[in-house]
Amino acid sequence: MRWLVRLVYLLILLICVAVATLVVNQEPVSVEFLGWVSPEYDLSYWLLGAVLLGIGIGWMMSSTWLLRLKLNERRERKEKTQAENQLRAAQAKIDAAADVPEAKPAS
Repeated sequence: MRWLVRLVYLLILLICVAVATLVVNQEPVSVEFLGWVSPEYDLSYWLLGAVLLGIGIGWMMSSTWLLRLKLNERRERKEKTQAENQLRAAQAKIDAAADVPEAKPAS
């Protein structure tokens, strides 16, 4: 539930930033990159596009990092379970050997 409240606050903040950017930056500009020249759009559109692109790239990178962590956690948990099972089996063998009475030598 906590994450939902944070998400709502984040969305409100992003909407406020988007509206402020649209209101303030109205002069048309074109972007030139590696010889390519874009059509003229308001500066606010370019700024919002850059922010959204950055958010998307960051989200994808953090998702792959989180996926890797979850896969590592699953592998570690599986190895831990196997080690615990081996330990229990070894303890059971030791306990079984301790319960067997020693044979008396024949006199």
